[in-house]
Amino acid sequence: MVLLAANDVLELIALMKAKLDALAMTSPGVGSVRHLAGVLFTTLAGVRSLHVPYKSAGASIISVVANESQWTFAPIGAPLPHVRAGRLRALAVGGDKRVPQLPEVPTAAEAGVTG
Repeated sequence: MVLLAANDVLELIALMKAKLDALAMTSPGVGSVRHLAGVLFTTLAGVRSLHVPYKSAGASIISVVANESQWTFAPIGAPLPHVRAGRLRALAVGGDKRVPQLPEVPTAAEAGVTG
C-alpha cells in the first residue's frame, strides 16, 4: 500500500529508483512476514528502501495512512477500510488471482513484478 504519486507498482519502483532510501517501508517488526515480503519485493525490483519496524500490524498501517512511512505489505483485511475511504492506494495483491474485495487491483505479476 502506498500514499504517493505512484498509481501502480512500476511507478512506485521508478520513484524508489529516483529517491534512493527516501521512501520508507513499514512492517510489524523485523523478520515478520510483511518485512520479508518487502525485502523480497525490493530485491526483485532492484531498489532499496528504509525499513521502519513497528510493534504491531495496526500501527504499521496507520504509519502509512499518516505518511510517516510510504508503503507496506499487509493482509487485505487490515488496510481495506483505508483503501475504500481513499486514505490508502492498493497497488497490487499477492497470489495468482485478483481478490474479490478489490477486483480492480491487479496481482503483482499483472502489475509487472514477477516472482
